Amino acid sequence: MFYYYQESPLFERLRQILESESAPLLLFLLAAALGLMALAIFFRAYRIVLMALLIGQMFSAIGGAGQGIFTLTRFGAIFALALIGFPGVTAFGPGQLMMLAYAVYVLLLTGHSEFPMWSLQFSGAFLFLVVGVAGATTRYVTDIRKLQNALGVVVLAALIWTAVNAVAGQSSEIRSTGMGRYAGVFGGTGSMAGIGGLLPPFLLWGFLCPWRRIYRYASLAGLVVLLPMLVLVGQRIGLFAAIVGLAPLVWFRLTVKRLLGSVFALAMAGVLSAVIVSAAPRQTQEFLLNKYIHRVGYLSGRDVRWQTMLAICMQDPILGHGAGTGDAQATVRFGSATHNAYISMFYDSGVIALGLWVGTALYAILRSFAFVVGRAPPETREIARLLLGCLLALSSEAFFESGLNSPTNLNAGLFLLCVTMVECIVKLHRRAAEGIEGYGWVGAPQSGYAPRPLAAR
Repeated sequence: MFYYYQESPLFERLRQILESESAPLLLFLLAAALGLMALAIFFRAYRIVLMALLIGQMFSAIGGAGQGIFTLTRFGAIFALALIGFPGVTAFGPGQLMMLAYAVYVLLLTGHSEFPMWSLQFSGAFLFLVVGVAGATTRYVTDIRKLQNALGVVVLAALIWTAVNAVAGQSSEIRSTGMGRYAGVFGGTGSMAGIGGLLPPFLLWGFLCPWRRIYRYASLAGLVVLLPMLVLVGQRIGLFAAIVGLAPLVWFRLTVKRLLGSVFALAMAGVLSAVIVSAAPRQTQEFLLNKYIHRVGYLSGRDVRWQTMLAICMQDPILGHGAGTGDAQATVRFGSATHNAYISMFYDSGVIALGLWVGTALYAILRSFAFVVGRAPPETREIARLLLGCLLALSSEAFFESGLNSPTNLNAGLFLLCVTMVECIVKLHRRAAEGIEGYGWVGAPQSGYAPRPLAAR
């Protein structure tokens, strides 16, 4: 296992592709994808590259030669976004600067790593991810409408992910254990729950967003299908993250109409879940009942793992042991990952890096909450609710799952995207307050919103 961490995973994924029986077809598809990526860079097609990144991260846990394809796709998208977004670094806000400081600090600790080759790629890729996602999004978002368009890319990626897993569940590709745990196309319930639990807030927002009906109804259908799948996975973390992420979108409603829309969507998902579970075999019903009701509060041995890893972290609390090595150490000792992103960060890069990440999360959460309860146009508050829910879901899920600081993980991509979008809202709000010409709050005339000058605050 340690041998894997002593070589470059990119070379390992490329080797998987070359050794596959369908290597020519896979190489052709990879070349086509890289060609499209090059065109996207030339034309600064931000949304296309962002979609490639999200798809690559969403299917990062898929097995076989497909894993190599998605690995190279997301690394290509990270590099493409970095080229597009590098000029946007000069416009970073406090949250983005803290993430940039985290990435640079972790990269500087590579020489202290137990596995330098692995840590160099891990920390280097994360630095490119910060520059790419934060910089490219900052350059692209010039008004609230473009912010909605960028979020629409996430909604579309969520629909694709849901559709692929739903189709796989209806075919011979379904993988279930003897207890009836649904694993989608991944073969592992952890990946299915960890990714799926972050997507419901985006789908609910897509249903409530004033788009064309076909997009809204597609988002509703995706939400109604996704939530029952999360129930059948039998992993509490998936439903926990979904509930946390959906809460701000349901509690802080602007109008009765949108409140009823939220309740209607969740009620449909609940009814479908109940119907599916009631039609499932008795063994599956007993397993799900035991998982969600009888074992509430049971950590499946994670508490012992956390105590052991924290004791190791305290041996070098300042510099850590090298980026990306925390899960390797946990796998050697316990057979699987740390299952706590904050302990992984502490082990990898020490308390300073952990402090930068936690500080960024708190900053973004407080900023988004201020827009939710503050005086802003309806569309802005709606986006702030979505960002608040996603940030809370990511931050809470990180207490039980690793991957928040991994450049190839969806959690890291969404976290950086949400932090950047919060900063975009702050800057757009400031521009409106200063009366800069060309700025447009979507929906402001209808809401009667008129920002006060900064000096009057």
